[in-house]
Amino acid sequence: MASLRTRSRKDGSVYHSVLYRLDGRQASTSFEDVASATKFRDLVDIVGPLKALKSVGADPSLSTLTVEQ
Repeated sequence: MASLRTRSRKDGSVYHSVLYRLDGRQASTSFEDVASATKFRDLVDIVGPLKALKSVGADPSLSTLTVEQ
């Protein structure tokens, strides 16, 4: 089940982060507007994170990279 969090940057601007599990690890995708974030969160819950990422044009393999990689 995905969740939505509203966060603030150092410059004071706001963005929305959708958190979900991908391959057993927590991952997130950020959006500038709450409507897009909500739509993506709902899509993750319905079709899963891989299909949801592909639907927004993101590369799912980038979501699983660590800092060392």
